[in-house]
Amino acid sequence: MEICNDGKKIRLQGLAEDILVLQSEIHQILARVMNEGKQQEHAQLIARIVKWVYVDNGTEVEFDRLTNLKIEYALDEGHNRVRVDVDDVGECLAHIGNNILVTVQEGHRYKLKRKAVG
Repeated sequence: MEICNDGKKIRLQGLAEDILVLQSEIHQILARVMNEGKQQEHAQLIARIVKWVYVDNGTEVEFDRLTNLKIEYALDEGHNRVRVDVDDVGECLAHIGNNILVTVQEGHRYKLKRKAVG
């Protein structure tokens, strides 16, 4: 069996039932990769419009693009908080309505800001 995508081929050989399982897994992987690519692209577009930052000792620290997108999605969907992983800080809860970022482990609090770009 062959799976083709944009001129690229994957050839599977073996028992029919094994091939069906592999084919399904390959399609899931391809769908996930395509979704991640679209998400990266959307994150890049959103980052041109708005950036979420937290304030650490008076310095504004930007979130990575995917975290920025996750917080923006949560705001758009009307959520009060969203769980995010932040480099150098760890797992946090972003309390969007209160503009506070709280670390899950130690409970440290940071001011959370939404900034228009440009």
